[in-house]
Amino acid sequence: MMARMVRVLAIVVAVLLLAGCVPTKPIPEPGFTDAEREAWYDSYEDLQWSMLGLVDEDRPEIERREVAPDEFRDEFPVCMGEQGFEVTPGGGYLSIDAPIEGFSLAIFVCTTTLAQAPETFGVPGPRQADFAYDYYQDILVPCMTAAGYGIRSGPDRETFRTNPWWHPYLELDAFRNRPAAVPDALVQRCDPYPKGDIVPIFF
Repeated sequence: MMARMVRVLAIVVAVLLLAGCVPTKPIPEPGFTDAEREAWYDSYEDLQWSMLGLVDEDRPEIERREVAPDEFRDEFPVCMGEQGFEVTPGGGYLSIDAPIEGFSLAIFVCTTTLAQAPETFGVPGPRQADFAYDYYQDILVPCMTAAGYGIRSGPDRETFRTNPWWHPYLELDAFRNRPAAVPDALVQRCDPYPKGDIVPIFF
């Protein structure tokens, strides 16, 4: 009897998914608590270090100072100069007495000590990021898989909270080969966003 009930429930859920009738919930308010903001800065530094391909044992201690975007533009070249890289007339950086392999380290130091608030990058906060991530993982990805468009990869939750611009559609071969080439039938079957509950800033 229990096995039959589980099968019936699975069929009901599948029908709801295919019909786009999955219940929605209100989108959380954007923003960060003080602790969440500090955690975001820590995660952002980890992400920057990873993206620059630097060696962990060379990672320096950072004393961050939050700056506005115009302050960042003014102070970033100064910081790079202090790291041994002077700005060129073309907008690049030239090493004076620093080894060229130190360029990535200089970028890390200057982008993290001159800390820009997450709102500067349009990051809405962990609650909205979690809301979108849950929808993608629990609803959208299974719907895409059922439609024959399974995806191979995606960020973990912590990475997505820091950099919430990933979307399952970005993993489609069609999108990789020709941006925005997502089949209309897939969009109609598997809504990219929770219906009426979220502004599409994550895609």
